[in-house]
Amino acid sequence: SPEGRPIDMVGRFVPSPERARFRFSEIVLKAFGYLVSDFGYAVSKTDVTFVSWCGAGGEVRLYHGRGSYEVGFEMVFPGTDEVYSLHDLLVGLEKSSLASEFGNAGSTPERMQETIRQLAEIARDTLPAVLRGDHETLDRIRSITLAREQAARSEIRIEQVRAKCGRAWKTQDYDEYVRLLDDLKKLTELTAVEEKRLQIAIRKR
Repeated sequence: SPEGRPIDMVGRFVPSPERARFRFSEIVLKAFGYLVSDFGYAVSKTDVTFVSWCGAGGEVRLYHGRGSYEVGFEMVFPGTDEVYSLHDLLVGLEKSSLASEFGNAGSTPERMQETIRQLAEIARDTLPAVLRGDHETLDRIRSITLAREQAARSEIRIEQVRAKCGRAWKTQDYDEYVRLLDDLKKLTELTAVEEKRLQIAIRKR
């Protein structure tokens, strides 16, 4: 690979042999032992950079990025292939402020271990309803996440249309400018400048 890390046949980074010194799976299994003892989860997979469990709330995954060394927590809800990051879960539970209280760095064994400890603590204290598979809680998180994704897509679309408006205005393509602002009005309110330019474009086209 360009960065000198080996990749497998499907293009994934292969962890280097030195990753064993991080003892990722060992530390994760210990820190998240409550998933088994308190919530009835069963370990489903472990390797040098990945651990997962299955239980009432679906699948819980902890990973140590093979290229980035990021330590991450995510869940797949039961009966779906929907992947939710810890940030998604916290936002859905109106606990998003917690997301900024820990780092995700795992570039050294010490930093990785501290991040795992923080993740285990946050998951234990804030996600019990999710881990138990409470349907109302899962549905609320799913709904909020979908709304956020739709809002993000809408913002991207608005930015794209506004960029096209700018080009049309600069080239004095007033017919195109009016058409684009009609599209923009369906997405958001026009600014005072856009309203003024629209009237000018209508007169000049």
